[in-house]
Amino acid sequence: MIKRGLYPITAIGIGLLSPAIAPAQTAPERIARLDAVFARWSGAASPGCAVSVMQDGETRAERVYGAADLDLGVEARIDSIYEAGSASKQFTAAAILLLARDGKLRLDDDVRAYLPELPDYGARITIRHMLHHVSGLRDWGGVSVIGGWPRNSRASTNADVLDILARQTAPNFAPGSHYLYSNSNYNLLAIVVERASGETLAAFAKARIFAPLGMDDTRWRDDHATVVPRRAHAYNREGKAYVVAQTIEDAYGNAGLLTTVRDLQRWNAALDAVGWVPASPARWKAASP
Repeated sequence: MIKRGLYPITAIGIGLLSPAIAPAQTAPERIARLDAVFARWSGAASPGCAVSVMQDGETRAERVYGAADLDLGVEARIDSIYEAGSASKQFTAAAILLLARDGKLRLDDDVRAYLPELPDYGARITIRHMLHHVSGLRDWGGVSVIGGWPRNSRASTNADVLDILARQTAPNFAPGSHYLYSNSNYNLLAIVVERASGETLAAFAKARIFAPLGMDDTRWRDDHATVVPRRAHAYNREGKAYVVAQTIEDAYGNAGLLTTVRDLQRWNAALDAVGWVPASPARWKAASP
């Protein structure tokens, strides 16, 4: 996995067919076109990726390229575990929606009901505002840079994020009036999940989403020091060489999902299913029409 800054450049899942994988082509032709797209990452000296293509619920192609660990010369595998970056946010949102369905919170609740540490800005910031990035809350990464600690320069936690936001005297704009993509929303939503459910987001998501779907290789990176077998490492390109760029943060919910292409396929299949809701760690039930 390659990272530019903190954002991974990696193909851990492709769900739609593109011109490179046209249905009219034969299977070998499709694979050849796919290999051509990822040729630059296919060598043993390059950080790699895992690619899976699905159509109509069926896997049309699975390919792996390059290395998962350049230091040890470990090749990427189809079950290599990658960090999903900001694509992780959808799972935080799913946890919030499950708690809303459970009656543990409402999307239009004032977030200060769960995070009283936040100042009263004179206008309600709701959970819905945060889900849609219209809360006006500043991105904590930008604020931490001003304080001399850029992202990934220390092992920041969600508690650190809350501390940063609690010191902000005003939002960037009136809640609901503008759109501003802000990681702060989803770090704080991870704390909301914990306070509304009594479980960490990591534990809640495992019980209500990952385990029921059979996403056995998926977890949250809530402790960056945890050993994760088959985990692919992250790298930056500097000149002609790669340097390690592994995340050392423990803040998660905005990012931090560790997963595989096959687990993401299970998630996509669940989203495509008609009328399902997570019921318990053991089963799923159909939602009412």
